[in-house]
Amino acid sequence: MAKKKKKKVDFKKKLIPLEQVVEVAQERIIELGDNGGITLTPYSMGAWSPSKQKLLDKCPLKFLLDYVLKVQVIEEEKKTDDGALRHIGTAAHSILEWIIQGMDIEEAYEKAHKEHYKDVTEEHWHKVVSLQPNIEEFMFRLKIFKAQHKVAHIFPELKLGVDKDWQPVDFFDDNAFFRGIVDLPMLMENGDIVIIDHKHGGFPEFGIRNYNEQLDTYKALFHFGKQKVNNAAAGIHFIKAGDILIGNKTPASSIEQIPNKLQVYIEGSVDQINDKGEFKYKRNSICTYCDYQPICHNGKRGTSNLLQPITELSREIL
Repeated sequence: MAKKKKKKVDFKKKLIPLEQVVEVAQERIIELGDNGGITLTPYSMGAWSPSKQKLLDKCPLKFLLDYVLKVQVIEEEKKTDDGALRHIGTAAHSILEWIIQGMDIEEAYEKAHKEHYKDVTEEHWHKVVSLQPNIEEFMFRLKIFKAQHKVAHIFPELKLGVDKDWQPVDFFDDNAFFRGIVDLPMLMENGDIVIIDHKHGGFPEFGIRNYNEQLDTYKALFHFGKQKVNNAAAGIHFIKAGDILIGNKTPASSIEQIPNKLQVYIEGSVDQINDKGEFKYKRNSICTYCDYQPICHNGKRGTSNLLQPITELSREIL
């Protein structure tokens, strides 16, 4: 039988209740199959980001649902303790962004209450309030850092994008190959950059080794997407723990090698899926906050329970 000619199908994101995920995903994956399936390459999946790149490696099945089939569980379905933790982090990020931009902390909390209270829920809002002393301490330490170092410019929540040749493009540009939002880049007068990424959770006693790949992408994005730097240091602000850890400086010569490493990493993840011929579920740390966990966990012998048919159908589109 002749193989069907591929016709590009680009779904719009569809908000659905959790119980409809399997049905809608099956419908969309069948439609892809009827149009010749997909060609999975580093350049066929739209712009990459640190989280998207990590997801492809961590759980190809969730990558398929999120970025290919584009199903999304409606917000009302996410009112779990784990879901609340995610929204607490989002609210804390917003508060920090607004204060760094010059807003008073009380005003920032009022604005956060208006924008995030519903998602965090009444039950968990006190956890956002409990972060205020740590946020104030961070701002005090930031003030001291600025006084002791020659900071030329701060770019809170900086959106950066680059094309496949790592030339700067707009964050939303169709030609963007890699993009990211950098929480707090601070450009020094000597041409160095210090980058801080806010994390609501995490344990500073374990260091920042597990975040190095993400932080390296931010160094490269700033260097190629904003302006060339002499050296870059990056670290994590652990909001809940009230601590900041900064890694060693990376010279420009090493920053310029990061795109090649990212390319190899993405190609390796793509090749692995193409070799296996399916988008398979992987159990790991991201399961805790996954929207699909209630219908995915407890599958037999490493399968994905109610989502297993989606993995099996995915063999028909690769």
